[in-house]
Amino acid sequence: MMKLVNGEKVIFDRLVKAISEWDRIRGLMFRKDKLGMIIETRFGIHSFFVFYALTILICDEKWKVVKIRKKLRPFSLFFWNPKFKRAIELPFYDYKVKIGDKLKFE
Repeated sequence: MMKLVNGEKVIFDRLVKAISEWDRIRGLMFRKDKLGMIIETRFGIHSFFVFYALTILICDEKWKVVKIRKKLRPFSLFFWNPKFKRAIELPFYDYKVKIGDKLKFE
């Protein structure tokens, strides 16, 4: 498990990375524990069979936040500019993250 850090503050501490193609396809579907996930994709994400709302952070190659989607409801789609391929999915909450914040992981 990794921690997601904004500035000096840990904002989420149950983060995993989707490594395999299966990890990317499955994402957070059917999970009972509310994990966060880092996914690299240029095509958008879905929340099919994720039974809770999500906060989505889209980042550039240096992990600077370029787009935020708060409260992506279950069974929804979310698309963004395909030049950005890093997405962080978190259980919905106001993490006090803003466009331009630089994130890091521990």
